[in-house]
Amino acid sequence: MRLALILLLIVAVGIIGSAFYYYVFYQQPAKPPEYELVSIVKLNHELDSFVGKKVTVAGYYGHGKYYGEDEASFLILDYKRLLLDEPLLYGIWIRLDGNIPPEEYDGYIVQVTGVVKKYSDVYGGPSLYEIPLITVEEYTIVSETEYSKINHFEDFRAGGFLQAFKGKVKDCDRVLIISGGIDKHNNHPRYKRNIKEKYEKLKAFGFKDEQIIIIYYDGNDFTVDGKNIDVKYSATKENIRNVIQQFLREMDPCCTLYIFVTDHGFGYDENQGDAWGAYKLKKLTGEPDPLDPRNGDPGKKYRESELVIDCRHLKAKYKVYNFPTGTWSIDYIEHTKTYKAWKLEGGKWKLKAVGKDKNGDGKISEAELGINLDNNPGTDFKIDKSDLTGIDHYYKNFKLNVDGEKEYKIEYEGGRYKIKVKDAAGNWHVIGEDTDGDNIIKGVDLDNDGNKNSEFTFHESICLYNGEELWDYELAQWLKPLHDKGIHIYVEMGQCFGGGFVKNLEGIVDRIVTAADENRKAYADKDGRWSIFEHFFIQKLSELTAEGWDEAFRKAVEEDENKQKADYGKFLDTPQLGKPPEKPDLIIESVKLPEKICVNEETLVSVTIRNVGWAMVENPYVRLYVDNKMIEEKTLKIKLKPGETAKVYFKCKFTEKGKVKVRIVVNEVIYPIGPFNEVFIDNNEKIVEVEVKAPDLKIKNISYSPEKIEKCTKVKFKVEVENTGSCPARNFKVRLLILGKAEEGPPSTVYMNDSSVKLVEPGKTRTIEFEYHFEKPGKYIVKAVADPENKVIEEKEDNNEKEVEVEVFEREKLPDFGLELTGPQHVFVDTLYRYDVIVTNYGEVDASTEVRLEISDGRVFESGVVFVPAGGNVDITFFLNFSSPGTYTLTAIVDPYDTVKEQDEENNIDSMYVVVSEKPLPDLIVSYLKV
Repeated sequence: MRLALILLLIVAVGIIGSAFYYYVFYQQPAKPPEYELVSIVKLNHELDSFVGKKVTVAGYYGHGKYYGEDEASFLILDYKRLLLDEPLLYGIWIRLDGNIPPEEYDGYIVQVTGVVKKYSDVYGGPSLYEIPLITVEEYTIVSETEYSKINHFEDFRAGGFLQAFKGKVKDCDRVLIISGGIDKHNNHPRYKRNIKEKYEKLKAFGFKDEQIIIIYYDGNDFTVDGKNIDVKYSATKENIRNVIQQFLREMDPCCTLYIFVTDHGFGYDENQGDAWGAYKLKKLTGEPDPLDPRNGDPGKKYRESELVIDCRHLKAKYKVYNFPTGTWSIDYIEHTKTYKAWKLEGGKWKLKAVGKDKNGDGKISEAELGINLDNNPGTDFKIDKSDLTGIDHYYKNFKLNVDGEKEYKIEYEGGRYKIKVKDAAGNWHVIGEDTDGDNIIKGVDLDNDGNKNSEFTFHESICLYNGEELWDYELAQWLKPLHDKGIHIYVEMGQCFGGGFVKNLEGIVDRIVTAADENRKAYADKDGRWSIFEHFFIQKLSELTAEGWDEAFRKAVEEDENKQKADYGKFLDTPQLGKPPEKPDLIIESVKLPEKICVNEETLVSVTIRNVGWAMVENPYVRLYVDNKMIEEKTLKIKLKPGETAKVYFKCKFTEKGKVKVRIVVNEVIYPIGPFNEVFIDNNEKIVEVEVKAPDLKIKNISYSPEKIEKCTKVKFKVEVENTGSCPARNFKVRLLILGKAEEGPPSTVYMNDSSVKLVEPGKTRTIEFEYHFEKPGKYIVKAVADPENKVIEEKEDNNEKEVEVEVFEREKLPDFGLELTGPQHVFVDTLYRYDVIVTNYGEVDASTEVRLEISDGRVFESGVVFVPAGGNVDITFFLNFSSPGTYTLTAIVDPYDTVKEQDEENNIDSMYVVVSEKPLPDLIVSYLKV
């Protein structure tokens, strides 16, 4: 409140984010005005002290229909800022609601009076910082301006899209439209129209809705001119990265991604330099890498002596005068170099005039303001700017990562603005200051090394929702894998500082067009509130090719220049066209190996190379490495044009099981020292990790017969070998060892034999037989070993053996019956014949037994018990006749009831066939006749 006081200086010191400010009050009328006269700058920096108070303030009027959200309007020091596609600068604008001027006064100088509130308390977020909101009670239209004759067209048509479009949209082509919005103050309605225009143009090209992804502000759908726009995601870095990764997964080589960026961008403009604290900069320490910010950005370089810090928006000057015509307050806004003349009428301040020092004499005159202050029409009374001794100064604290993160602050000290850096001990050092009183610091020793010779580079960004920034190198990092896959990429950027992406995306995209250079702004249309360049580019785009992109750029620049010269008197935009280098760029598109790879089996490796560059390459060569060992190199005698592919095949054997790295390199660069013949050399290889499988031999079982082994018995052993692995086992041996079991020390080998096996398929079992004649009784270890020579690489080597223990007993003395059935085999019916069964005891002890004779006609004959001495035999006679002709089987069985334990139970049966015929009839003949 400007009160009747003697000169008083008050300094308030705050923490980071607060403001240093200085008040200088001059003698004024004793009765304070009803509404305190305050500047927009002061209202922002001292918002907390004004909340709930009634104030008077003036500025350019921006109607809420055209700018920001919630239909709350703007009061701003520089209307042009509303037309720029960069974030609004803090401290030079406020929002209005209540009794606001109608939309036809957009662009006018307007005075408002009302109550101060915090915008977020009324409308919520998002908001990057607390913004003053004045609920307007009264307003006064002060004057027209160059912006007040703007005609707002809701529908700024792109020629109806009636031209013939060239190029066929493929099903795998995709479109990504990004509009960040930032917050409720920066998300202007024109960006919705920009999105709608792009969407409709792409639909006219033949894109389907599912091919177009719109990432906008908070992620909510919106309607423009009755057309609903389907928004897929909110404009966050994570969502953009996820969508690009989704494209990488689903898009095929030679498909095309079209990216359109509207809304705000951020960067450093050396003609402005008023956003310190938000800049992302890096000291130039080596050759800049477009994908890695550590050495700096590949764009423009600035010596410290060239760096500019504009502090004008941190200062406001004023003084109250008692002239013959009344009480006046003359304000001077450093940021816009504008004077305002306020007159106290009826206890209220009224803005009477706004003007600038047109002749540059450092004074504002009555003629330049268009008013009469001293009530003397014959003079042109002037007020020197230096006489405005009521001053508000504000400071700014921020951090920068310059050789490590450091704290900086801009403050007014000793009659000038200075920038200081804080050292490790907490001491502040001046590293730059305003030397000519224009409130602009020229030259900053950012690294505090005692000179201003170091070079710095600035990064540029796409501004996203709620203050996020997508930096140039980040977008390049995300898009390069798509390029490395052979996906074509076209980019259009309408935001400020978009040219900063050109160098980062060089060689990654086929084309990039931007409305502004990396250090310049992009402007909106004064008539339609459209981003001028991007509107004309979309309008002129008739072919989705590099040539179509170039032609649309050329025509858009021409239209943009004509429009801006008509609007602003000069061409303000600085459109940029980025093209890729005319070099090839070879990639390994694919490396294919069999689903199952077996150790030591010949494996086919199929490799596809692709030229994703922009020039032909001759005779490329491809190398195959296995675990960093080069296996083979092949040269292709071809000319590979851009977009073309070629195949090469390798045959190799993997000699080790487990995980193996297969590395394929095309035109390998051994020593990465440029220049190179390709766009990139980091995408010439592909590494595939494969699992090399192996067989796994296992001794499943060892069996033998007879189950009871006696001395001097020949035993048959069966060894079952199972392949439990994934691959065939070839050409190995199975070994059987019989070891004598010793009380102490290792057992002695009494038998060893190997059997060769050619093949056991996975999951199959082979049985190998061995025989051994045990001559001595005792206990033995029978051990089977698969692949004893270790020639087969297996999954596991510890399951190749199995052993069983057997015991050989002394032979038990037993009888052993054998028999022989003898007798005639051709007989006649009804005739008695003799058949003999000779039973022999081959055993070592005597035994008694029986003999049974079975005839196939069902008759059974049994002998009585007979005694058969060891080594002797007994003849048992049976007399048989047959009543009918036919063939009969006679079976003789010794010990038919198995009552005698024998050495061999397999030799107790003998049989024979008997053929029975009818008896022949008698045939009498006369052998002698005597007469």
